[in-house]
Amino acid sequence: MLDLGMPRLDGLAVIAAVCGWSQVPIHVVSGRTGAADKVDALDVGADDYVTKPFSIDELLARIRALTRRVSSVDDEPVVRLGALR
Repeated sequence: MLDLGMPRLDGLAVIAAVCGWSQVPIHVVSGRTGAADKVDALDVGADDYVTKPFSIDELLARIRALTRRVSSVDDEPVVRLGALR
């Protein structure tokens, strides 16, 4: 999950960078509601986009839908950030 409104980072650049080395699905959660913002994120490589505010049920359903289409690949690089993997 990625919010486009990150301090000091361009969300679209992050999407492009992640897509350059990983097949992990990218779900954008953003307050940007314009069609152009959604199209830009999807064109750069995001797999889904939901605008704030959103219902938790919808978000969870979208995450389930994305994970159903993802095959498990053991040779993908593992990224660690503190206790997160």
